[in-house]
Amino acid sequence: MTESKHAEPDWERYGLQLQQPSKLSDADDILEDTDSDDNELFYEEQKSTLSKPWWKANFFLSERVLFGAWDGVFTSCMLNIFGIIIFLRTGWMVGNAGVGLSILIIFITLLVSTIGAMSSIGICERCKVESGGVYFLLNHVLGGQLAVAVGILYCFGQSVSCSLYTVGFGESISNLLQTSSNPWVARGFAIAALVLLTGINLAGVKWVIRLQLVLLFTIMIAAVDFIVGSFMPHNGVDGVLGYSTALLRNNTSPQYSNGESFFTVFGVFFPTACGVLSGINMSGDLRNPRKAIAIGTISATALSGTFYVIFVFVLGAIVERWALLSDFMISEKVSALGALWLIGLYVSSITSCMGGLYGAPRILQSIATSNNFPRPLSYLGMGKGANKVPVISLTVVALTSLLFICVGDVNFLAPIVTMPFLITYIAVDYAYFSLAMTADIKASASANNSTSGDIQPNSQNINKESHKELNSYGSLEETADTTKFQDTHEDTDDDLDHLFPERKLSKSMEAGHLLPGEKKENGSSSDIAEFHNELPESQHEIYRMEPSWYSRFCNRWFSLLGAVGTLAIMFATQWLYAIVSLIALALLYVYLVYTIPGAAPGIAQFSLIYWIRSCFGKKHPTNRQPHQVIVSQHSPLLTTAPAQLNDNNLDFSQRRPYHQSQLRPNEELPLCCDDN
Repeated sequence: MTESKHAEPDWERYGLQLQQPSKLSDADDILEDTDSDDNELFYEEQKSTLSKPWWKANFFLSERVLFGAWDGVFTSCMLNIFGIIIFLRTGWMVGNAGVGLSILIIFITLLVSTIGAMSSIGICERCKVESGGVYFLLNHVLGGQLAVAVGILYCFGQSVSCSLYTVGFGESISNLLQTSSNPWVARGFAIAALVLLTGINLAGVKWVIRLQLVLLFTIMIAAVDFIVGSFMPHNGVDGVLGYSTALLRNNTSPQYSNGESFFTVFGVFFPTACGVLSGINMSGDLRNPRKAIAIGTISATALSGTFYVIFVFVLGAIVERWALLSDFMISEKVSALGALWLIGLYVSSITSCMGGLYGAPRILQSIATSNNFPRPLSYLGMGKGANKVPVISLTVVALTSLLFICVGDVNFLAPIVTMPFLITYIAVDYAYFSLAMTADIKASASANNSTSGDIQPNSQNINKESHKELNSYGSLEETADTTKFQDTHEDTDDDLDHLFPERKLSKSMEAGHLLPGEKKENGSSSDIAEFHNELPESQHEIYRMEPSWYSRFCNRWFSLLGAVGTLAIMFATQWLYAIVSLIALALLYVYLVYTIPGAAPGIAQFSLIYWIRSCFGKKHPTNRQPHQVIVSQHSPLLTTAPAQLNDNNLDFSQRRPYHQSQLRPNEELPLCCDDN
């Protein structure tokens, strides 16, 4: 009977295990919460759902599908970066700016977009990533009002970019049918493509990703066909002569058409890099956003930049300048099989538009579902299915694209697309700079509190010597009772740490925060490896970036220079569009400040104006007063005795004193678990 009464229950019968995990999971496992839940009651059910590859998922069941760095981020970024501008306007750019300045335009474009991408990657590495893409990053760091204002402009730029890509698609078909004299033929094909792609996005994210994989393969075949065709013999009738040193030398210098300049050509070409943030916009559909965004974005940018330079060099070396300036379809005559190049052209326009229709509605949905948006427009956040497809937001983006399709051509729409994206890059660059400076402010404050002689250490750092001094004051003395009480308290902490492993992670973060590429003056790089697996105490904390091959490029000063340089490029490209865009941003921000005064301020505590003023003032004022902090003991070392519940009197004296308490010595307090 005794053995059966105290027998251990069969935990395996209920899907539980007696075996505890041997060690804490690393930071990524805790964030993903998929590999450290072996003792959860419904782990088997979760495992059967989460571990299923996306290509084995059912098309028609509403189940959530998550993607990785290559099937999600790389594919989306590559299709948006390698867009229709490369196919239709690379020859025109070489004819105007020449080979040398065309490569410079490519370098500036990739530099601006790469700095913005690395800034966003740095924010993702140091903060908790949620759905919402660029808007979430700005909202988390800079606050709600500014994030909404920039997010709306970004969505507007994505909508106009959809118009740009579909109009380019329509122009290519119109030239193929020799009906380029009528602009409404091209616009009709553009409208048809927009309607088709909107329907594909409404079908769900799985259809979009599946289709993108096929389309990316098609574009790569078209690019290879163009390179192979450049080595084939040409008759020279269309201006394609073949590789010639003299021709390359003649096409190296610029020769602008009427009304064109370096910056106008740059404004037309820059939208090619606007898709570099498309991988960040799908953060809510990624398994591990922190790693997937970095690997996929950097890989797509590097590969696309390589193809950019190859296309410029090939066209400048084999095509005469008059053909480059007059024929937008000159690359089709260079390719080995014109049909493959045309397929790549059509696919690139479709995929670029698809990326805009995928990212912009989800950002608009995230804005509408937050508390930083006017309540009458909250219906834009409604979603359908397990992946919350933003139907209403997608409709708004599609209607905006439809409006601009009816307005202009590729050269007219490209500068309009450029300005919102440049503003977004400026905001992202400043957000990372502000985040890094905030981390230094917090680290400096923590160091001052721990090293200043005028400040007492906190309760968790009280050592035994200071505890002895405190107990020797007056009539208090350290006794065995005190030691026993402290040991029992430490045992309790160990038990809690064993039950809740995240307590250890939160305790380890109390030493401060630091960027990996930006060392402290009194620190070393070994501190980075010591804390690379640690998580913040909450989502509002800033924690260390995990050391990696790309983390050294996430530098605050690169971000600051990128923000200043991007602002200068805005005014140099189209100063009128730049002023209008900045005025629109300011009006949106002022409107949101007055309508939503209670929006979250963001985790950044850095003030750019105060920082600039402090750079010209005294860094260390002589009249600095030390802080006075009073810290209590670790625990109250008092002897407690419970009060007796019943008074001793003649009433009910015949009854036994059942409801009386017993006064126990202090040393027995931690062990009062018997029934007497």
